Amino acid sequence: MKYTKILSLVAAAAMAVPNVSMYTYAEGDNITEQSSKSEQIIPSKSADIAILTTIPATTEQTVITTTVTTARESDYTVTTTEITTETTSETYTTTTTAETTTVPVTTTAEETTVNAVKVEPVCEHIIKSDINGRVFLNIPDGASANVSIEYQSPEYDAHQYYNTTLLGGNNYYFDIEGRDISVSDYRVYKINVILNGGMYNMTADVYTDTFNIPDGNDNPDSFRTLSYTFSIDGAESDKSWNVISDDGTDKKIAVHLNSLMLGDVNQDSSVDSSDASLVLSEYAALSTGGQSSLSDKQKKAADVNKDGFINSSDSSKILSYYAEISTGGKPSWD
Repeated sequence: MKYTKILSLVAAAAMAVPNVSMYTYAEGDNITEQSSKSEQIIPSKSADIAILTTIPATTEQTVITTTVTTARESDYTVTTTEITTETTSETYTTTTTAETTTVPVTTTAEETTVNAVKVEPVCEHIIKSDINGRVFLNIPDGASANVSIEYQSPEYDAHQYYNTTLLGGNNYYFDIEGRDISVSDYRVYKINVILNGGMYNMTADVYTDTFNIPDGNDNPDSFRTLSYTFSIDGAESDKSWNVISDDGTDKKIAVHLNSLMLGDVNQDSSVDSSDASLVLSEYAALSTGGQSSLSDKQKKAADVNKDGFINSSDSSKILSYYAEISTGGKPSWD
């Protein structure tokens, strides 16, 4: 009886100790289904137990943290489970080498964009596929230009290619065929420009230049452009125009349409007695109600004392000026 009572007490004490389940999860397991896979542990009273299980992964790592908190025998047990997913990514650098291929491109007249007015040729047998050059011509405001382009070849001495009159204030262009320079096949082009206008409505001497255009069929990528830019000024010169810049393809020409030499009434670039005679003739005609025979520029040159009239006083000053020049002096009109 004594031993039986002791065994009964031990059994009752054992039944008073609660069961606590500890779970370890493998990656991808269903947590609900793991309740049957419990392992019985007997914690000490009032103890907190934390177990960390880490399952490595190649690109994704799952960390399972299980915290078991056990109160006294008479309390309940709380189990908290945290599942943390850490993702490890790898960075790849890819270098791509691109191959560049250069393809020759032939420039033609049709592919070139221009901001100018096209001039039509007078030559009727131009072959458009042979065009391999372009001439640009800029005419200033207050003037006009008579322009012609001709060429010399084995067949022609001076064949008319372009012939036109152009108004001022515009840029123009002329398409030109290409020909190589050889004994049997060549063209030497010549451009002639006569500028008219200016302050005194004068006509300048003809400006002339020669050039050639390479054959685009024999020389790909040889399209050539030439530019002639004209301006008007009042510079005094022994010529009515001067080339002020020339880099081989771009030429700038100053035309002295506004130039004025006082006393040079007959416009022969000198002051002498013939100029004094013209002034007297003009004065006599105006005094008797006749018409002037002088141009605007000649009138400006005749009014040497700048009083707005042409009379005998101007004729006398011109003769005095001429006499002083003839004896080696340096006269002035002041």
